[in-house]
Amino acid sequence: MPAFGIPGSGQWNKIESQHVKSVSTIYVLRELDTDAYARGVAARLDDLDWPGTLRVLVMPDGLDDLNDLHRDDPARFTGRLTVAMKSAEVYDANESDIDHPAVGVLLSDVTPERVEWLWLGRIPSGKVTLIDGDPGLGKSALTTDLAARVSTGRPMPDGEPCEAGGVVILTAEDALADTVRPRLDAAGANSTRIIAVPTVGTGEDEHMPSVPGDLGAIEVAIQRVDARLVIIDPLMAYLGGEVNSHRDQDVRRALAPIAQLAERTGVAVLIIRHLNKDQGGKAIYRGGGSIGISGAARSVLLVAEDPDDLDRRILVPVKANLT
Repeated sequence: MPAFGIPGSGQWNKIESQHVKSVSTIYVLRELDTDAYARGVAARLDDLDWPGTLRVLVMPDGLDDLNDLHRDDPARFTGRLTVAMKSAEVYDANESDIDHPAVGVLLSDVTPERVEWLWLGRIPSGKVTLIDGDPGLGKSALTTDLAARVSTGRPMPDGEPCEAGGVVILTAEDALADTVRPRLDAAGANSTRIIAVPTVGTGEDEHMPSVPGDLGAIEVAIQRVDARLVIIDPLMAYLGGEVNSHRDQDVRRALAPIAQLAERTGVAVLIIRHLNKDQGGKAIYRGGGSIGISGAARSVLLVAEDPDDLDRRILVPVKANLT
């Protein structure tokens, strides 16, 4: 059994060589605000010419509770600490490591990867894409067409190839039976590869899915159809009640888990958003809610009327971080 050092216990000020000669490894709990205690233990062991290994243990939970437990119930403390060691960060406690614990990722250890695309140059896989536009301009018709192409593996509108895969649809504005399914059939979709998620939960707990609270259920749907595309139409209908869509911090916290879901599963998440009522100015500021919504997306596309042909729609890139 290794020995443990507890910040504030003072026991290591009385270390004698006979107390540590039979111990191969000593773990010291790193204090929240300073590494002075760990440095002191390292210096004392150095004075004793101790040949073992000193490790600093960065615990996932607070130290105050552990200190109390060590004082009141040493046996329970040891058991809890042994379990916690399985998830705690541990690093060698030489002077350099104590002063500068391992933080971050060296980019030399990162293997470069190419960006994967659902639709080359427009909709990246594993990322969040926004489609902005006024109501009634055909955003849902566009996403229906994209869903049909993905479900069958047909090329994208510009001829770019598309690998067949599943599609998950969250739609708050259209009924599945009389609108969504007929539109998909008209677009030539393979409906066996498309799953809608109108509600989650059962019985009294059944409710419309919210973001980010119900992303777990959405991930189950992704796995069910081996999805390559997730459509959320529109965003504001699915933000949790605690999320203020006009507060940058709120929307970034809500969208970060979506981005993590996209990266983890490799799906392209396509989010529909209506424009605000402001006229003029840059298109990037026309999307409803906080600018943080656009900030969280890696690609932003805008659907607009062709000024020379009001029966025609134009899809233009507003933001393209990855191209």
